[in-house]
Amino acid sequence: MTASTPSQRTLTFCLAGGGSGGHVAPAVAIAESLQWQMPTCKVQLAVSERAIDATILSDTSLQWTALPARGLGKSPMGIAAFLRGTLRAKAQARRLLRDAHVDAVGLLGGYVAAPVMMAARAEGIPTLMLNLDAVPGRANRWMASRATALATAIKTVRALSTPSKHCQLIDGPPIRANARPQEGVSKADHRRLLDLDPDTRLLLVTGASQGAGTINDLMHHLTTTAPQLLDGWQVLHLAGRGNDQNLQRAYERAGIQARVEPFRHAMGVAWGAANLVIARAGASTVGEARCAGVPAIYLPYPWHKDNHQRCNAQPSVDSGIACSIHDQIKPSATWEAFQKAIEPLLQGSELLAWADRAEQFKGLHGGPRAARMLRELALGKDDLAGASPDAG
Repeated sequence: MTASTPSQRTLTFCLAGGGSGGHVAPAVAIAESLQWQMPTCKVQLAVSERAIDATILSDTSLQWTALPARGLGKSPMGIAAFLRGTLRAKAQARRLLRDAHVDAVGLLGGYVAAPVMMAARAEGIPTLMLNLDAVPGRANRWMASRATALATAIKTVRALSTPSKHCQLIDGPPIRANARPQEGVSKADHRRLLDLDPDTRLLLVTGASQGAGTINDLMHHLTTTAPQLLDGWQVLHLAGRGNDQNLQRAYERAGIQARVEPFRHAMGVAWGAANLVIARAGASTVGEARCAGVPAIYLPYPWHKDNHQRCNAQPSVDSGIACSIHDQIKPSATWEAFQKAIEPLLQGSELLAWADRAEQFKGLHGGPRAARMLRELALGKDDLAGASPDAG
C-alpha cells in the first residue's frame, strides 16, 4: 500500500502563542484563514495558562492546549520558573505535535512560542515565525534564526532576515473575523447593532483586553476639564474590568452620551460603528483600526523600555490616518498634547481627510498570506500554484 503524500491527505497545523490577546487573537485569525483556504484542514492552538487565553478561545470552536510556559523573570526564582516551564512546555508540545500529526507550525511570538519551536525542531516539523511588533522581542529574535520561514506584519526597526532567510512583509497583523466590520454595513447600522444612536458620531476608547488605566484617567480628566469637546459625539469606552462604574458616572455628570463596558470580544461591530478611536498601540489594536479604516489617536504603553508600541503606531502616523501622543501617565501632564490633537478631529474638518486616507487600508490584514505560507511549508513548496485566492 502506497503512503499518501501531504497533498493527498488532510493537513494539520499548530499555531503557538499566548499570554495576551495580542498573541492569541492573531492565531485565531490565521486559523480562520487556514480553514477558509483548506476547509478540510485541522488546526491546533498552543497557548499559555493565563485566563485571558481561555477567555478569548471560549468564543471559538478551535481545539487548544494550555502549556506551562512562563515568561523570563529577573530574580533567581523567576529564572528558575522560566527554565522549568520551558522544559515542561517543550515536552508537552512534542506530544501534541506527534499525536496530532502536525505538518507545519506557526509561531506568533512570546514565551509560549519558543518551547513549541524547540519541539517542532526536535520532531522535524517546519515552522513559520510571524513577527507582529515593530520592535521584535527577545523570543522572536531568538526564533528568527531557527525558524524555517519568517514573516512580519510590520517593518521592523531591526532586521529579522538572515543571509540565507528572507523575511516576508505581509498585510499587517492577522485579524479574526469577529474583529472586522461587517462588509457592506454602514456605520449607522453598526451603531444600531450596538443599540447606540445611529445618527451620532462614535468615539471608541479602548484599552484592549486588559484595559488602560492612564487612558481611563485621561478621559475622566476630559469629562471635568473640557466636556464640550464631545458635543455631537457619543462614546463607547472599553475600560477593563472594575473600572466601568466610576467612568460611567463621570460621563453622566458631564452630560456626555456614553456607554462604558469592561471588554468586548466581538470588536468588529465596534470598529464598524466608530468614526475615531483612542487606544494603546498594541500590534492587534493598530492592525484592527487600520483594517477597519478608522482614524486613531494612539497613546502607546508608557512603561515599555523599547517603546515598541510607539513604533507600531508610526506607519499609521506616516500614512496620515493617526497621531501618536506620549502618555505621561498623569492626565494633567498629557492633557495639553492630547487636547491639541483631538480638538480639530472632534470639532473640525480634519477627521474627514483622515477617514478618506484610511479607506485605502480597509479589509487588509495578514491572515490570508500567513495561512498560504504555512500551507507552502506543509507541502514542502515555495509557491502555491492553483491555491485559493487571498480571503478569509
